[in-house]
Amino acid sequence: MNPILIKRKWVDGEFKEVKYPLLSGYIFLFSNEQMDPTVVHRLGGVQRVLQYGDKIFALAGYDEQLARWLARYDGRIGISQAIRVGNRIQVVEGPMKDNVGRILKVDMRKQCAKMEFQFCGSTFTVWTNFVWVETPPLPAGVSPIGATKVG
Repeated sequence: MNPILIKRKWVDGEFKEVKYPLLSGYIFLFSNEQMDPTVVHRLGGVQRVLQYGDKIFALAGYDEQLARWLARYDGRIGISQAIRVGNRIQVVEGPMKDNVGRILKVDMRKQCAKMEFQFCGSTFTVWTNFVWVETPPLPAGVSPIGATKVG
């Protein structure tokens, strides 16, 4: 998986989705079995395989959490949905809701947020988009229930 960030960009009078590399130079491989790093090197173009300490190649801790977050969205970190709560925003759906990174700054007018996250000892900062929604989406499998005034 080669993660990408999908952002909204104003082009020719309308918003269009544009893809950017999220962690340029990194690819993520997932396996149910222990992988031999020499096999990964044979893929071509691989400079090195990340490791912790002496020959521990599986991601751990926050790095593993970040990789699982990326996998949850198939490596495509798209646009989140938010509602206004007073003068703040509440993310109700999408990648920003998962609390993987820390939101440093929000531009409500441009509907974007500056996120910071850690990976392999480095800090990455990205601007990601959200869109305003009227009401939070219902959880999967839940249908809206009509209401009737009684009496």
